[in-house]
Amino acid sequence: MHLFDNANYTARHGLLKGMKRKGGLGRVPALFSPGILTAEEQFWRGLNLSRMTVYDIGAFHGLLTLFFAKRAKAVVCFEPNTQNYKRLMENLM
Repeated sequence: MHLFDNANYTARHGLLKGMKRKGGLGRVPALFSPGILTAEEQFWRGLNLSRMTVYDIGAFHGLLTLFFAKRAKAVVCFEPNTQNYKRLMENLM
């Protein structure tokens, strides 16, 4: 068990802005990176996924899965680790 495993919060910035998730801190708080988009965020935001099915293999806790769900036609995710799968399901519910 980790310090923030039971924390529930709504992301205030980054790819998941406005989405609710459980566990972890996800990203560095905006206080430490105001207005900065990482190369990864720029890449994901620049993709047009509107008519695509996205496969998220190794979905971890579902952070990108949640992002894809807002932008893609459909998302199919797979997470083989049982603890990560449990958290993935919590975040998707």
